Amino acid sequence: MYKLTTFVNTLKKSLTRPGYYSDILFAPFSFSLKYLFALLFFIALIRGIVFSIAFIPTVPKVPGYIEESKQIIKNLYPLGLTVTIKDGSLRTNVDEPYYIPFPARFNIKDMSLVAIDTKASVDSFKKYNTAFLLTKNALAYPDSDTKGSYKVYPFSDVKGFVIINREAYDRVVNIIIPYFKYYPLAIAAIFAFLLLAVPIFGSLFSLSGALLYLAVLTLVTHLISKFMKLGLTYSQVFRLGIHGLTFSLLFSMLKSLMGIIIPYTYTAPFIIWMIIIFTQLKKSHEASLSPSKSVK
Repeated sequence: MYKLTTFVNTLKKSLTRPGYYSDILFAPFSFSLKYLFALLFFIALIRGIVFSIAFIPTVPKVPGYIEESKQIIKNLYPLGLTVTIKDGSLRTNVDEPYYIPFPARFNIKDMSLVAIDTKASVDSFKKYNTAFLLTKNALAYPDSDTKGSYKVYPFSDVKGFVIINREAYDRVVNIIIPYFKYYPLAIAAIFAFLLLAVPIFGSLFSLSGALLYLAVLTLVTHLISKFMKLGLTYSQVFRLGIHGLTFSLLFSMLKSLMGIIIPYTYTAPFIIWMIIIFTQLKKSHEASLSPSKSVK
């Protein structure tokens, strides 16, 4: 509770009291670093809570989604289709090219889920406008790393004799379907992870980004402090900037949650606030910068 109170007080002072920044100069650097991490943690936590609240209306629909998913999986493989792979070569028992459409639930009508054409080459992948193309010797599928490209899995890597038909497919589905009852538990686990782990790891990632960005901005604010003849070092200006980022970080969070875009509301407010701080420091008596003062 004490640490939370200290954080809240530091946040309020960093956000509203330029005179408070003279105390920061004599605080350990670790104090400011912990404050920034705590601020980023609570921002990430608030984002997670808002996301969770937005998802709550879909919770009652989960059982329906599970049943619908079961039916989609059960009926995905066409009746009468048999695919065999032997010695790296694929054959079918249907007229080709043969197309398996996306389930109607996905409402994708201009693209097929699977296209089978043993006379085609994987080089023709884009022409078939499909998610997966089965040729005589290989499977072609989209490359998730490079947009518009595709990867190839050669059937020569398939060992032995493989036969895929509706009967074999149903056997696999009957093994998978019982695990769908754990779907609600998995959702709960995901939300627990989002609310607990993501703020921690997310704030660590954001911390490195904020410090890097601040290192660049401090080049500007340090020049301003030199122009104002404050005699501050780069390190001191950097430490003041850690607290000076408070408004920019909070406002960026609000913009994101509200879904609005306002340019220059991160850097400009920060620089303006730092100028206000420098002005206050310049007006302060030398005694206010005495090492005997401590952060409260």
